[in-house]
Amino acid sequence: MLALFITGTPFGFMAFLGIASLIGVIVSHVIVLFDFIEEMHEKGEPLERALVDAGIVRLRPVLITVGATMLALFPLALHGGPLWKPLCYSQIGGLGVASRGKLAEQHGLPAGPRKVLIQFVNANHQTLDRGSSPS
Repeated sequence: MLALFITGTPFGFMAFLGIASLIGVIVSHVIVLFDFIEEMHEKGEPLERALVDAGIVRLRPVLITVGATMLALFPLALHGGPLWKPLCYSQIGGLGVASRGKLAEQHGLPAGPRKVLIQFVNANHQTLDRGSSPS
């Protein structure tokens, strides 16, 4: 939304489609990250170490994908006409903000949120180990 405001592009259906597809991209990155954490934890690595390793190992592929997508959208945003402009700028802005958040996460999750995340994951593991579904 900020990118649309900065570029003076109106919010419409195409911008909405850009944001909807952006949500899908971000969710898929999160799924891959949590899958990696789960895999490392099942191999016997402590949860905290698995969290740190997942962030380190998965950062590069995510940033390469995001960077390539953002670069590929610029020509379409600049020369694709008024139909594509809102979609491109909403995705470029959203990917930029999401990747900035990912970089901030890499510099260390503060102790409070890290403990909450670890407690949440441990609680879900214990619930799943007992054979019932998490609530």
